[in-house]
Amino acid sequence: MVRVRHMHSRNWLQSCGIVACWALAGMGCAHPAIAAGSGSAAISADAGSATRATFGSTNMLVVGHSMTFVDGLTVVLDKVDDSRCPPIVSCVWAGELAPQLTVHGGDAGASQTIVLGTVAKRKVVAAGYEFALVKASTDSATLVVTKLAR
Repeated sequence: MVRVRHMHSRNWLQSCGIVACWALAGMGCAHPAIAAGSGSAAISADAGSATRATFGSTNMLVVGHSMTFVDGLTVVLDKVDDSRCPPIVSCVWAGELAPQLTVHGGDAGASQTIVLGTVAKRKVVAAGYEFALVKASTDSATLVVTKLAR
C-alpha cells in the first residue's frame, strides 16, 4: 500500500511539473527560441553575434542579442524593464514594458541608448533612424527600424 501511494505522489508531481511548464510557456516565460515563432523574423542567434536585418521589416530581438543593418547600424537589446502592476495589486498606473537598446555604427556613429515603451515612447527618432516598438515581452522586443531620408 505504501508503494502505491509513493507512485501516485510521483505521478502527481510529474503531472504538476508538466502543467507548470505549460502554464509558464503560455505566460511568455518560455525559452526565447520557443517564443520566437510569432510571424516576424526572429533575431535569436548566439549572444554576441549580430544577425542581418532589413530596414522597414519587423524583427524580434531577444535580450543580449543584436541585429545589424546594411549601412552598419547595429541594434542590441540590452534589457526589458518591467514596471507593470502585479495582478493582485491595485496600482495608480498599469505600468509598461520598456526595452532598452544600444545602437551604434551606421549614421548613429558612437554608441547611444534608446528606451522604448509599450505605453509611452512607442516610437523614437534618433541619429537618422526611427525605432518603433511593435510588441515586447520580458525577454524580447519586436521592432521596426527605418532609416530616415537626410
